[in-house]
Amino acid sequence: MDPKAFAVALYDAFNRDDLDAALALAADDIEIVNHGWNMTYRGHEGFRTFMQGWKSMAPDSMVEIVRQLSGPDGVANECIFHGTHSGPLETPTGTIPATGKHIDVPICEVWRIRDDVLVSLHNYADGLTILAQMGLMPAPE
Repeated sequence: MDPKAFAVALYDAFNRDDLDAALALAADDIEIVNHGWNMTYRGHEGFRTFMQGWKSMAPDSMVEIVRQLSGPDGVANECIFHGTHSGPLETPTGTIPATGKHIDVPICEVWRIRDDVLVSLHNYADGLTILAQMGLMPAPE
Protein backbone atom coordinates (compact mmCIF):
# COMPACT_ATOMS: atom_id res chain seq x y z
CA MET A 1 0.00 0.00 0.00
CA ASP A 2 1.17 3.53 -0.74
CA PRO A 3 2.59 5.08 2.50
CA LYS A 4 0.28 8.11 2.27
CA ALA A 5 -2.82 5.92 1.84
CA PHE A 6 -1.57 3.68 4.65
CA ALA A 7 -1.39 6.69 7.00
CA VAL A 8 -4.86 7.85 5.95
CA ALA A 9 -6.26 4.38 6.75
CA LEU A 10 -4.62 4.29 10.19
CA TYR A 11 -5.67 7.84 11.14
CA ASP A 12 -9.22 7.04 9.93
CA ALA A 13 -9.29 4.03 12.28
CA PHE A 14 -8.10 6.26 15.17
CA ASN A 15 -10.70 8.92 14.32
CA ARG A 16 -13.46 6.24 14.34
CA ASP A 17 -12.24 5.01 17.76
CA ASP A 18 -11.42 1.66 16.14
CA LEU A 19 -8.11 1.06 17.88
CA ASP A 20 -8.20 -2.64 16.94
CA ALA A 21 -8.20 -1.69 13.24
CA ALA A 22 -5.25 0.64 13.87
CA LEU A 23 -3.39 -2.10 15.73
CA ALA A 24 -3.97 -4.51 12.82
CA LEU A 25 -1.79 -2.17 10.73
CA ALA A 26 1.12 -2.29 13.21
CA ALA A 27 3.99 -4.74 13.56
CA ASP A 28 3.97 -6.87 16.71
CA ASP A 29 7.22 -5.20 17.82
CA ILE A 30 6.27 -1.61 16.88
CA GLU A 31 8.09 1.18 18.71
CA ILE A 32 6.38 4.50 19.42
CA VAL A 33 8.39 7.47 20.68
CA ASN A 34 6.47 10.46 22.07
CA HIS A 35 9.15 13.14 21.99
CA GLY A 36 6.96 15.80 23.66
CA TRP A 37 6.61 13.73 26.84
CA ASN A 38 9.90 11.81 26.42
CA MET A 39 8.09 8.46 26.55
CA THR A 40 8.58 5.26 24.55
CA TYR A 41 6.01 2.50 24.00
CA ARG A 42 6.61 -0.94 22.51
CA GLY A 43 4.48 -3.64 20.95
CA HIS A 44 0.73 -3.71 20.40
CA GLU A 45 0.06 -3.12 24.10
CA GLY A 46 2.26 -0.02 24.03
CA PHE A 47 0.66 1.26 20.83
CA ARG A 48 -2.81 0.81 22.34
CA THR A 49 -1.68 2.66 25.49
CA PHE A 50 -0.32 5.52 23.35
CA MET A 51 -3.53 5.85 21.32
CA GLN A 52 -5.82 5.34 24.31
CA GLY A 53 -4.01 8.09 26.20
CA TRP A 54 -5.07 10.61 23.55
CA LYS A 55 -8.60 9.18 23.37
CA SER A 56 -8.98 9.21 27.18
CA MET A 57 -7.83 12.83 27.37
CA ALA A 58 -10.11 13.90 24.50
CA PRO A 59 -12.77 11.30 23.64
CA ASP A 60 -13.92 13.47 20.73
CA SER A 61 -10.40 13.67 19.33
CA MET A 62 -9.56 13.39 15.68
CA VAL A 63 -6.45 13.83 13.61
CA GLU A 64 -6.61 15.97 10.49
CA ILE A 65 -3.85 15.39 7.94
CA VAL A 66 -2.53 18.69 6.59
CA ARG A 67 0.45 17.52 4.54
CA GLN A 68 2.37 14.33 3.88
CA LEU A 69 5.81 13.53 2.51
CA SER A 70 6.42 9.90 1.66
CA GLY A 71 9.27 7.74 0.49
CA PRO A 72 9.99 4.04 0.10
CA ASP A 73 10.54 3.53 3.85
CA GLY A 74 7.60 5.47 5.26
CA VAL A 75 5.80 8.77 5.56
CA ALA A 76 6.01 12.03 7.49
CA ASN A 77 2.57 13.32 8.49
CA GLU A 78 1.95 16.96 9.36
CA CYS A 79 -1.38 17.02 11.18
CA ILE A 80 -3.63 18.88 13.57
CA PHE A 81 -4.93 17.05 16.63
CA HIS A 82 -8.41 18.35 17.47
CA GLY A 83 -10.21 17.53 20.70
CA THR A 84 -11.78 18.68 23.93
CA HIS A 85 -9.81 18.04 27.11
CA SER A 86 -12.67 16.31 28.91
CA GLY A 87 -10.69 13.44 30.46
CA PRO A 88 -7.43 13.01 32.36
CA LEU A 89 -4.15 13.72 30.56
CA GLU A 90 -1.37 11.43 31.72
CA THR A 91 2.06 13.09 31.60
CA PRO A 92 5.46 11.99 32.90
CA THR A 93 4.98 14.33 35.87
CA GLY A 94 1.46 13.24 36.75
CA THR A 95 -2.18 13.43 35.75
CA ILE A 96 -3.75 16.68 34.56
CA PRO A 97 -7.51 16.71 35.23
CA ALA A 98 -9.92 17.79 32.49
CA THR A 99 -10.05 21.52 31.76
CA GLY A 100 -12.93 21.41 29.28
CA LYS A 101 -10.81 23.39 26.82
CA HIS A 102 -10.84 22.60 23.10
CA ILE A 103 -7.40 22.18 21.59
CA ASP A 104 -6.12 22.27 18.00
CA VAL A 105 -2.50 21.18 18.26
CA PRO A 106 -0.17 20.92 15.29
CA ILE A 107 1.73 17.64 15.36
CA CYS A 108 4.23 15.87 13.18
CA GLU A 109 4.62 12.11 13.08
CA VAL A 110 7.34 10.23 11.24
CA TRP A 111 6.39 6.65 10.40
CA ARG A 112 8.54 3.77 9.18
CA ILE A 113 6.57 1.17 7.24
CA ARG A 114 7.84 -2.27 6.24
CA ASP A 115 5.87 -5.05 4.52
CA ASP A 116 2.65 -3.02 4.82
CA VAL A 117 2.83 -2.67 8.61
CA LEU A 118 3.86 0.26 10.79
CA VAL A 119 7.16 -0.57 12.51
CA SER A 120 7.89 2.75 14.21
CA LEU A 121 6.13 6.02 14.93
CA HIS A 122 7.88 9.14 16.22
CA ASN A 123 5.39 11.73 17.50
CA TYR A 124 6.52 15.35 17.76
CA ALA A 125 3.50 16.96 19.44
CA ASP A 126 4.50 20.11 21.30
CA GLY A 127 3.65 19.58 24.96
CA LEU A 128 3.94 23.31 25.74
CA THR A 129 1.38 24.17 23.06
CA ILE A 130 -0.97 21.52 24.46
CA LEU A 131 -0.66 22.94 27.99
CA ALA A 132 -1.06 26.54 26.76
CA GLN A 133 -4.22 25.69 24.80
CA MET A 134 -5.58 24.00 27.93
CA GLY A 135 -5.05 27.27 29.80
CA LEU A 136 -2.45 25.74 32.11
CA MET A 137 0.41 28.05 31.13
CA PRO A 138 0.86 31.26 29.13
CA ALA A 139 0.86 30.90 25.36
CA PRO A 140 4.31 31.33 23.78
CA GLU A 141 4.84 34.70 22.12
